[in-house]
Amino acid sequence: MRKLAVGAAALSVVLTTSIPSIEGVHLLAAGADSRHGSCAERFDQAQRQDMESFRDYDAVAFRDVHHPDATSVFAVGVVAVGRDEIMEALAPYFEAKVAKWSWTEVTRSVQGCRTAVIVYRTLIERPGFSRHALNTVTYTYDRGRWLVVSDQGTEAGAPAAR
Repeated sequence: MRKLAVGAAALSVVLTTSIPSIEGVHLLAAGADSRHGSCAERFDQAQRQDMESFRDYDAVAFRDVHHPDATSVFAVGVVAVGRDEIMEALAPYFEAKVAKWSWTEVTRSVQGCRTAVIVYRTLIERPGFSRHALNTVTYTYDRGRWLVVSDQGTEAGAPAAR
């Protein structure tokens, strides 16, 4: 495995898996275990787990919501391929616990129980450092769970005041 020095850069990923497109299969999978809520409810839970676990330095929960084959393209241009490499790249962030990370959802598109894409404006701050980024996160519905497969960020200026 390559050693990646990413520090507290915002997480970003590129889609690396193919997703079956047979609608009935996904709907059947979504309704197979109603004890965990609808597909849309489970997506909201997974999305919150992804964002909040990063914010709260919960590496276990963050890892759990990522597909084993996920790819991250960080705003600084570093690429991490696979969940283990992503976690290795982010280890300094989770260990240091000095950054404040916040996000604002810009847009989302959820395609049934197949795929979802959310664009966020993010801000990461630590002593002597601050970076605005625009992040696009892609999720797939895999065996009854929503998982991140792609997270890609780019540096962005501060959002305009409204």
